[in-house]
Amino acid sequence: TNPAFVTPVGIPFFVFNQNIWAMGNRTRVAPHVYWFGRFSVLAEYMNFSRELTDGRVSGQSTQTAYYVNMSYWLTGERDFVGNGFQSYSTIEPLRPFIPSRGEYGPGAWQLAGQWSEFNTGTADFARGFVDRTRSTNQNRNLQIGVNWWPNKYTRFSLDWVWSGFNNPIPVNGPMPISQYNTAWFRFAMFF
Repeated sequence: TNPAFVTPVGIPFFVFNQNIWAMGNRTRVAPHVYWFGRFSVLAEYMNFSRELTDGRVSGQSTQTAYYVNMSYWLTGERDFVGNGFQSYSTIEPLRPFIPSRGEYGPGAWQLAGQWSEFNTGTADFARGFVDRTRSTNQNRNLQIGVNWWPNKYTRFSLDWVWSGFNNPIPVNGPMPISQYNTAWFRFAMFF
């Protein structure tokens, strides 16, 4: 089994107890839709189901989730027009910022956001596969960011993430929490 499911920033919110393993049939259904352009949308729904056991108790474990990504290019660029499986690709700004070549354009500016929800149901708690004091069965996330591509080889991103749980869980500290906020800055280079 996956030993844990984590939030977008890597915090475990649903952790299986030790000695739980998968057996039998496993199914995963994950349809998605997309539209790539100056305004882009990428959305996916996932239903994952498998038989779990601890050697004494067995049962069907099912998780469902979805996300919706949206982005908009303020400077007129368009996202990759592909088959929807590559997500978003690198972008070549219409007016790049490359001082070594004497190019002082604004680069490409993009606003982006994502809403996602993950639900595990309550069956794994009832069977004793998951400890309710360390896990929650619902996680919601909102991510908002701005990306700046000075040129097609470099990207700067500033992002904010909110995560909420229907049941407080221990993270780092003396008290369990039901939500948290994270902000981060990223720098990426593409070769």
